[in-house]
Amino acid sequence: MDVIQERTPAPGQPMSLAFVVNYHPGGSISTSAYVIDDLEEGSCNCMELWRSRNLLYANGFNTKIVGTCNGLLCLCDKTNPGGAISLLNPVTGETLAVPPLPGSAQWGKAVKTGWHEAYSFGYDPVTERYKVVHLPCYFDQTGGFNVLQVFTLGEASWRDVPVPGSSCCLNAGIVSIDGATYWINNNGDECVVSFNLKEDRVVFTKALPKQDNAEHGWILTEVHGKLGVVSSSSVKRGRTEKIEVWVLGDGKDWQGWSRRYSVQMNGIQQELIVRPHLAHGDYVLLTDWKRAVYWHRLRNAGTWQCGERWRLRLVCRRWRDVIQDRTPAPSRPVPLAFVVACADGLEIYASAYVVEDLNDGRGKEIWRTNNPRPILTHDPYRPYYIDDVTNRFDTRMVGTCNGVLCLCDNTVPGGAISLVNPVTGETLAVPRLPGSAQWPPWGMTRHEAYSLGYDAMAERYTVVHVPCYFDKTGGFNAVQVFSPGAPSWRDVPVPGGSCCLQAGIVSVGGATCWITKGMEWVVSFDLREERVAFTKSLPKRQESGYTWHLTAVRGQLGVVCSAKNASRTLEKIEAWVLEDGKEWSRRYSLQVHGVDERIARPHFAHGDHVLLTGSRNQVYGHKLKNTGRWQSEEVRSLKISEKIMPDVQVSGMSGKLKGIFSYVKNAEPFSGS
Repeated sequence: MDVIQERTPAPGQPMSLAFVVNYHPGGSISTSAYVIDDLEEGSCNCMELWRSRNLLYANGFNTKIVGTCNGLLCLCDKTNPGGAISLLNPVTGETLAVPPLPGSAQWGKAVKTGWHEAYSFGYDPVTERYKVVHLPCYFDQTGGFNVLQVFTLGEASWRDVPVPGSSCCLNAGIVSIDGATYWINNNGDECVVSFNLKEDRVVFTKALPKQDNAEHGWILTEVHGKLGVVSSSSVKRGRTEKIEVWVLGDGKDWQGWSRRYSVQMNGIQQELIVRPHLAHGDYVLLTDWKRAVYWHRLRNAGTWQCGERWRLRLVCRRWRDVIQDRTPAPSRPVPLAFVVACADGLEIYASAYVVEDLNDGRGKEIWRTNNPRPILTHDPYRPYYIDDVTNRFDTRMVGTCNGVLCLCDNTVPGGAISLVNPVTGETLAVPRLPGSAQWPPWGMTRHEAYSLGYDAMAERYTVVHVPCYFDKTGGFNAVQVFSPGAPSWRDVPVPGGSCCLQAGIVSVGGATCWITKGMEWVVSFDLREERVAFTKSLPKRQESGYTWHLTAVRGQLGVVCSAKNASRTLEKIEAWVLEDGKEWSRRYSLQVHGVDERIARPHFAHGDHVLLTGSRNQVYGHKLKNTGRWQSEEVRSLKISEKIMPDVQVSGMSGKLKGIFSYVKNAEPFSGS
């Protein structure tokens, strides 16, 4: 994910949005969207953000709001069979009519609950796509269905997605949060179902918290960007006595519920919980049967502490955030070269250089290790051993993420991991792997078994260790994960796993990926759910003598196919991208002939340039001819030979090149993320 530019203004404060039906003299009505942008003692400022055109009630005008996401409103016209969905940006005035559901023209009148309640509007930040999800649960008295429908903005029509044996209780609502759509099943076991918008599949079900009161009912909600459920007697009895709000994954354990609100109404029966969102900064909103809105300030407002229970007098829910429309664009990723300086045959320190302008090609040092100079204690004219060097230096870069450098000191058994932000100077020493002190100090390359990733939903960095070097087959049954703020590493089961370290380990889009030992499959390990999300076979290539390594291309997972023998004078390099985590698309084709250039690792694609490296630590930039927006199935090709000189050779660096990465300047702290 991109890192927001250092001087980018903070996003606008979340505001409450109320969707209101206006009744006018003469029988005409309209709908409006109001935002409440200032909740203060004794005052409340409402501003009409959008209003529909007036229509006669006789025309059957009946528009409801499905939800909001990133400033967009998703509306549903209940008068059309199946509901007519449209998207609206009230700031720009832009609208989009979503195609009708297949076969909906033959459906009857609106069901009792209303067509709009079977839809949800969400956003997948990994693929940067908006999606509308439809659950056809009103055709069965049990709320059952075997497929649901998904519409993705930019596509022509809805798609059926199998979800065998599913059911939904529409009274509990459907919400979309963190790239997933959630609903509560209707088969009696009271479970929340999570449908992943990126992978288009059900990723887990979770039992609801246990309640002593049999007359309670459940409502799905969102609490500070996390999934929540409201337990209230008003759901079944029409009056509210006690409200409890539970949040899923609030704290260190994503799979656990935490009770965050406990509310006693103290005899007040007129006010009811607002649906579908309840917490608004330091305030909560409630409504009554006359549709008036009441707001109540939290007595103990402040920073949330893990596991703390908040006592309130009255509670309500949060509306979706309205994204500030004038936020500057994120800073642009640039190449970063990790270089090791040498003297007297010893590595003495490492530096990180960035190339801010590939047209100029000048490298700029942004960081350097601060270590004691290694000293050779034996005759420098004969081969030396590890014990012959004092202050031995062997540090490599694992990767970069959001401007944070992940480093590994290979002189320490198991590798000593540290995180560094070159902009702020902040550093964090990661605890040693359990038991690593007893590992031998030789025989394996430590840094290649690590990867640094970032989960944008949880706003959390994660270091992943794949212990595949203890087995000749590259096999393992668990990986280790560590996140800043946690006290230690944790084992995560990955039964029957294997990894080919020569292919690299890459973290992209909230997942850590590696290739199996037999060079047949790519494995994707989801950082938020801490499990293997999917495996995908590698693309097919007919020629022999080629091998694969992982990379990242424009925020998506990629694989590069290149020659096993680095001395080959004729090489055809191909790069494939896993589009939306589903299918491979060939995106680059490089023909290298008669020159000593090999594709940069782990990241070769940087804007309009492709980077290659020479045997003497040179870095060459070749500019693509057909730049601009990618077209469907477009393959960008490049020929490199003695007659075709590189467009630029990076200068200003000295030492051994140990990797080319993609770097984004970032002044945000990472400790405790």
